[in-house]
Amino acid sequence: MDKAQLEALQKFLLIEQTQVMAELEQAERDSRENAEDQTAEGAWDSDAAGDISEEERILVERSHLVAHLKEINEALARIEQGTYGFSLVSGKPIPLERLEALPWATCLVGEQENR
Repeated sequence: MDKAQLEALQKFLLIEQTQVMAELEQAERDSRENAEDQTAEGAWDSDAAGDISEEERILVERSHLVAHLKEINEALARIEQGTYGFSLVSGKPIPLERLEALPWATCLVGEQENR
């Protein structure tokens, strides 16, 4: 991988990081609004089950976003450390095509299947 390719992947990761952080902020706002709705409606409201279900959806979404943000941040750290693009399992280079499809990839396809 040459310097221009690495810079393009880093730029993509930074954009993705910004988008995921914005989605996390939205999930936090949604969670607060849902909690406010539950408080305003009272515990015995017929929509309470729907509100709880919505809160569960928000929590699951937030969990996925946090995990994805961690992957992105770790990939950016590997770029800074000079270890980006190499498998954490075998140390072999990760093909550019895989990194372009999944810039936060940490291993080769075959290694991923074995995990």
